[in-house]
Amino acid sequence: MPDPESGPYVRRAFELIASGRHKKPEVLRMVTAEGLRTRKGKPVSVQTFEAALRNPIYCGLMKVKGWDLPPMHGDFEPIISKELFDLAQAVLDGKRLSVTAYNRNHPDFPLRCFVRCAACNKPITGSWSKGRNRHYAYYRCRNKGRLAFNTPRDTMEAQFTEYLEAMRPKPEYIRLFREIVLDTWRCEASLDQRQRLQKVLFPQGVTYSADGRFGTAETSVIFRLLQVVPAEKDDKASPTGFEPVLPT
Repeated sequence: MPDPESGPYVRRAFELIASGRHKKPEVLRMVTAEGLRTRKGKPVSVQTFEAALRNPIYCGLMKVKGWDLPPMHGDFEPIISKELFDLAQAVLDGKRLSVTAYNRNHPDFPLRCFVRCAACNKPITGSWSKGRNRHYAYYRCRNKGRLAFNTPRDTMEAQFTEYLEAMRPKPEYIRLFREIVLDTWRCEASLDQRQRLQKVLFPQGVTYSADGRFGTAETSVIFRLLQVVPAEKDDKASPTGFEPVLPT
């Protein structure tokens, strides 16, 4: 039977994992700081923590070792629901979208590593370049090929804003959805919030070509539900779908 004293911390750990916003090491640090300990009063090891996240006993199910049988309901009060356990497993298995922020964060370059070069399909980088009197911010492709680019940060981020503005959900959702997306990107959202939005909208990131155009091979489920299409003067969708046509 699960330890009732650690129950609140275990529940908290499953909730954090299921949210998709935190990785396992971060969650372990958080619940350890809040008070999670072993029965002997020691910090929980990484191995023990990872095993606990996979153990269905916390949602009231027990596995019988040595028998190839499905888990059985135990005669005790579960710490978490079966739904929460399943959500956490989906995140751990990579079957549910995780919106953790990129590891290589830099507050000056929210599009870095998120955007990929349309020519070579590699993540772009961003950095400051020293000019005669001041420093200048640029996004650039890591390659040195013919179609590589070195675009001023403000230019690319303005183009990305235009790219977001071009998205058009079906009429009943357009005003609310569009304002939420643009407000999050334009206003005083933190780097973490911006990157979560980017990853939710474009799970595989977006590409950027040397002629200043954004595109994406895959959009999130929300776009398919909202029937997002490019905004065009004749109100007809592009024959290629949501993503703009890039030069070949």
